[in-house]
Amino acid sequence: MAYVATTIWLDQTGTRDSQCYIDLCKIDPYLVSFRDVQKSIDYITKLKDNGHHIILIISVNELTIQEYVEQLPVESIYILYNSTMVHAEEIYKCSKIRGIYTERHALCNALSLLPCIKRQRRDDFQRMDFIVTSLSEDQLPLKRSTTDFDRNVFEYLIFKTLRDVVLEETESSQDEMIAFCRQKYADSSTDLNNVEEFEEYYESSVAIFWYTRDIFLYRLANKALREQDIETIYSLRYFIKHLYQRLQERYASQQPSCQSMVYRGQLMNNEEFNRKIRNNIGGFFSINSFLSTTENESLAAVYAGINNLPETSKEQGVLFKIPIDTNIDKFSYANISNESALGDAESEVLFTMGVIFRITSVTRDDNANTWSVLLKISDEEETHLHLISPIIKNDLMKPYTSLIRLIKFLWHMQYLEQAKHFLLIALNDTSITSNLNLLSLVYYQLGIIYKREGQLSEAKSSFKNALNIKYNSGDASVSLSNIYTNLGTVYENLGDLYEAHICHNQAFQILLNIETVDQADLALKYSNIASVCLKKEYYVEALNNYKNCLQIELEIYANDDDQKLLITKNNIGVVYIYLEKYIEAIQYFQEMIETEENSSRNRSINQNLALAYWNMACALYRQKQLEQALEYSEKCQHIMTADPVIIFHEPEAKQCQEWIERIRNDCVKQPIQIRKGYGPEPWRIVHPYRPNFDLD
Repeated sequence: MAYVATTIWLDQTGTRDSQCYIDLCKIDPYLVSFRDVQKSIDYITKLKDNGHHIILIISVNELTIQEYVEQLPVESIYILYNSTMVHAEEIYKCSKIRGIYTERHALCNALSLLPCIKRQRRDDFQRMDFIVTSLSEDQLPLKRSTTDFDRNVFEYLIFKTLRDVVLEETESSQDEMIAFCRQKYADSSTDLNNVEEFEEYYESSVAIFWYTRDIFLYRLANKALREQDIETIYSLRYFIKHLYQRLQERYASQQPSCQSMVYRGQLMNNEEFNRKIRNNIGGFFSINSFLSTTENESLAAVYAGINNLPETSKEQGVLFKIPIDTNIDKFSYANISNESALGDAESEVLFTMGVIFRITSVTRDDNANTWSVLLKISDEEETHLHLISPIIKNDLMKPYTSLIRLIKFLWHMQYLEQAKHFLLIALNDTSITSNLNLLSLVYYQLGIIYKREGQLSEAKSSFKNALNIKYNSGDASVSLSNIYTNLGTVYENLGDLYEAHICHNQAFQILLNIETVDQADLALKYSNIASVCLKKEYYVEALNNYKNCLQIELEIYANDDDQKLLITKNNIGVVYIYLEKYIEAIQYFQEMIETEENSSRNRSINQNLALAYWNMACALYRQKQLEQALEYSEKCQHIMTADPVIIFHEPEAKQCQEWIERIRNDCVKQPIQIRKGYGPEPWRIVHPYRPNFDLD
């Protein structure tokens, strides 16, 4: 009965022979190698317990292996001896030894004749390199904000930006990648052994060979690309960059000799096939990974499951046909048979990552129970940038390093953990740390994310680092004002109002010295100072700053119901309450109420209206106008009850209910006794400030 053997190489030479490793892998793509005798014995014993047949190759400098050869539970042993044959006849006394060779090529020729070594992929091999991202315009409608933007565009742009980072001269090393992989596969002895093989025998010139082996590299890279695991892709950049470059070299050397048509057989689930392929004729899609194809149509048909899929299958067999257009040189591709671990068994043509195809036609082959899809290689990669928002596009086109562009793009997508991960990496990248502008930007961006996550101490430290770098570089631009603004809000949230006041004043003074002042930014600076003054009970100063803010907003915002105007009017009214100028306070709240009641917004869920009702009640109560105060507080409660998820939280809802009961009780008391300044606390609201992630 025919069987397939497991080939094991025990290298006892003490030297690093990468070429020997590669040659043996090309005999058996699933070769397992060891340098430690005991580890090999343990591994062999485990395999034998599971009924495996084993061929052992031993590389030695001296024929002193008698002591353990007889112990090995293997069927066949081949010895590669790196010296002149001495005492070979003694070694041959071991019945398991099939041959002793002094030349590697002679050994490989002998092994290639063994029928039990299969130079092909195993039946359980899973093709993981077909990761489709649709780029059809009718499937990617232009949106105004990133929150509702089509996810496919995000995936494409993440990949494109990350690819730039990987291929750029970012610092990376084999040691860094090995450390990552060791941690990743700490619980898998098989994968750890492959990692050790990679560490021992890898060279950049044979990156294609390593990619075509069915080991952790192929699976890990494609899984990361499929799942948009940005951190893993970045950690593998050392290898991915080599693979990309080697494929470019092969492409340059083979053009225009590559065959005119290549094929890809693929099983796709029904939903993905219908959405991305069948109903997308004339549209585009990109492949995020390196894409394996073949010049052998029959082999591709096997991978497509021709004649093997039942009618009720949830998958479709698809045979992709790709004409090679030598006029398009945007993406590299090459026949890699000479470098593949599988040799010419699959006539493999490998495409670089990120290739874009246009779907020319989709036809059904009922006889084979598969679909035939004709593709065309596209060079229209950059044209798809018009599908993204202008803000993101502007960031992608700025002359930052690719790592900074990736971080900014992750911020726009609100992938804060990933953005923070790469910011911390950037702090160890000398191309960034040697550039003071970039270094201050990294600290500033870290501060923004820490502040968003509520890690205020870390945010404070990051902003202070950004400030120090800016001052050391002699930068007095608007970026300093932005840093002070954010540092001031952090101090305010920490309760350090003294430092917060200093920072907001600094931000304001710096902005005044800028030749062209952004009026909206100036209004915000006034509001920030007013906020701190209100908390410090500097009511007159708070009022002056809020009024300065309102004056600017009235000039730059056309509509009376603009959200920022309403917020500022509300806060002015709150300050008047604390100044015990209730008539003035009521005037501002009345303006808010009239604006909101006349607006198109639904009254029953209008948070601005609820805010104005409550603060109106606060002012009226202090004026001892209890009936009216009760009326407005009940209006506020009605809105809060209708939509409890608006800006108010449980303490505000509880406060509103308690004061309604108290005012009702006060209404029946005669005479009413309310001490001066006593009453429900008014509600202030801050401007909806979204911090700029850039320092420009």
